[in-house]
Amino acid sequence: MAEYQLEDGAYEALLEAHDSSNRLMEREIYSMRLISEAQGYETDLLPAEMQSIQLTEEDITSGREDKIRKAQELVFDEGYQEAKSLIENHITQFLDSIIATTETNHVESAEALEQTLALQRIWISILFVMNIITFGIITMLVVRPLKIYIKCVKDNLMFETVGSYEFKYLALTYNNIYELNAANQAMLKKKAEYDTLTGVMNRGAFIQFARLQEQLPSALLLIDIDRFKEINDCYGHDTGDTALKKVARLLTTSFRASDTSARIGGDEFVVLMADICEDQKDVIQKKVEQMNEFLRHPSDGLPPMSLSVGVAFSNNGYNEELYKKADKALYFVKEHGRDGCCFFDEKMMDVRDSAI
Repeated sequence: MAEYQLEDGAYEALLEAHDSSNRLMEREIYSMRLISEAQGYETDLLPAEMQSIQLTEEDITSGREDKIRKAQELVFDEGYQEAKSLIENHITQFLDSIIATTETNHVESAEALEQTLALQRIWISILFVMNIITFGIITMLVVRPLKIYIKCVKDNLMFETVGSYEFKYLALTYNNIYELNAANQAMLKKKAEYDTLTGVMNRGAFIQFARLQEQLPSALLLIDIDRFKEINDCYGHDTGDTALKKVARLLTTSFRASDTSARIGGDEFVVLMADICEDQKDVIQKKVEQMNEFLRHPSDGLPPMSLSVGVAFSNNGYNEELYKKADKALYFVKEHGRDGCCFFDEKMMDVRDSAI
């Protein structure tokens, strides 16, 4: 940071954003501790960060509903949202200062280049050949890097490490900032679009993704882990979480790279297969059988599991009707013994509806 002449208050804004973020995190942990108390979870099973939180006497003696209500207020009230907005404003102020400083460096470098070129024009009349060589050197070390950097800025790309030492240093510095910003953006995007436990796409992101896909022949698989509640009750939530991760990994590795898997509920998953027709039912049936065979004979210490899968096909990509058909097929499987796969048939139209 010392290499940059930041605007007044920029670094302080970053520190304030960091401190505010820590305070929000403490607030969120307190909220989670309230929820755990309200739900009656054993303190020993909680993460160390939550165990270290001491509730106020008032919160300890309050009722279950009061605890839940206060926990919700802590992370959904106006004060929480204002604090998040303030953090974003501080970060924006800090980044704007860095960008302004970088732009100033660009301008100063361009001015220095113009002065150098002016001096070279004087020497052209005296030492023409030498000046051609000098001009070539300048072109390679200064003009070319600048053009590359300008194009990189326009295309939102990292700088190539070319040119003189100063330009290489500038490129490295810019790239560090670029990577930091890209990492932050990627982290925010991942938190918004991916399930934190399993690492697959979450419900909201899947709906948005599915609706934007091309209108190709597709298959939608709705997947439930059979009797998952019994796994949680008998083996504990940690085992249940591990089981969810295992199923998510299995779905990712069992289907094509072009297929999309997501977790849309507690033990509910979905797979959208693009460019597949109804005459390929056997392929899907075999995949489901292989997955259930793998889950029924675990070697990792987890209890045996199985999946119920409802499948529906569409000639025009994803739509709400496709989901309803897959849901009816899933319901049929669960009503007829679970542990298997069923393809939608028009005879199932009187089965109960649900919506994603």
